[in-house]
Amino acid sequence: MKKRINKIILFDLGDTLFSRDRLIKDYDIDLIKNIAGIDRQTIESTISEIEKEYSGIYKHWFDNDKCNNLENEYKYTTSFFTNLFEELGIKNQLEDFLAERKNEIRYKLFPETKDYLSKLSMKYILGIVTNGRPSRREIIKQLKIEKYFDQNMIFISDEIGHSKPNKKFFNYVLHKIESDVEIILCDDENRNIDYAKGIGWKVYKIDHKNKGFKVLDVLQ
Repeated sequence: MKKRINKIILFDLGDTLFSRDRLIKDYDIDLIKNIAGIDRQTIESTISEIEKEYSGIYKHWFDNDKCNNLENEYKYTTSFFTNLFEELGIKNQLEDFLAERKNEIRYKLFPETKDYLSKLSMKYILGIVTNGRPSRREIIKQLKIEKYFDQNMIFISDEIGHSKPNKKFFNYVLHKIESDVEIILCDDENRNIDYAKGIGWKVYKIDHKNKGFKVLDVLQ
């Protein structure tokens, strides 16, 4: 079946295509505890001190110019963990931690994610619009869903320098897509849905506590 090149479906990632059951910081604390055998309270208090020098390392902070590409993000996070492991006295275990951290699966696809992406990618061009860091590209590969998306249609807030629902984020996306293409947004957040709807995009709210992906059945 020929894809509809005059339509593109843009998916949000977190809580739309996949989710995680714990905070990133909690995953890191548990991993350090398992590797080094240090008690959780010591790790938590040391992180609290070190992260004061690393704005946004764990906070919900977008438009992070220190992480505007994968290389810079790696440098930033490696610097943070280097200082953390030095303070904890376990610098010799840093490499093992970073390797395990990179490979640890911290996100989980919603049960029907691959099924819907597979079917929709046969008919439409699929892309991504997400707030977060460049490493989201690695998560997409880790979860084996990158094949469904046009790699030129992946838009990540820290790479762009603006986050949803900032007007500049959406303007950047529009600049990269031909003007005669109909854009469809699938997102879980009302603020993003409302803004996209206001600029003429077709929108579908993905609420996994309600109908979930079934709202997209009309597109198949």
